[in-house]
Amino acid sequence: MINTIALTFQNGKDISGHAGACQNYLIYKIIDKFVVSKELITLSVDEALHNTFHSPTENPNHPIFKVDAFIVDETNPDVAVTKLLDGTLEHLDPNSLQPAGSCGCGGDKHHQHH
Repeated sequence: MINTIALTFQNGKDISGHAGACQNYLIYKIIDKFVVSKELITLSVDEALHNTFHSPTENPNHPIFKVDAFIVDETNPDVAVTKLLDGTLEHLDPNSLQPAGSCGCGGDKHHQHH
């Protein structure tokens, strides 16, 4: 069951493609497949996912780690959430978008994108 959805929202208009550098997220709360709230959160540079995954210890209380679904494809946030809830949003493996064996972030390559 999906209760919380995070969408990359760096420019404040469209879903952003690269989650690692993103600091702005729309967080949708869902009850019985209906959107009940939508909130914009802003992370610090240190909280950006790229920095979080490359830090010596990951932060288990990171706000993005508490969501049930994470969307970085599609363009319009409301359309993306509607497609996810009705089962028509295309599911992509995050690692399939990058060259084999590399996340493309230039880091140590010892982390996973989920």
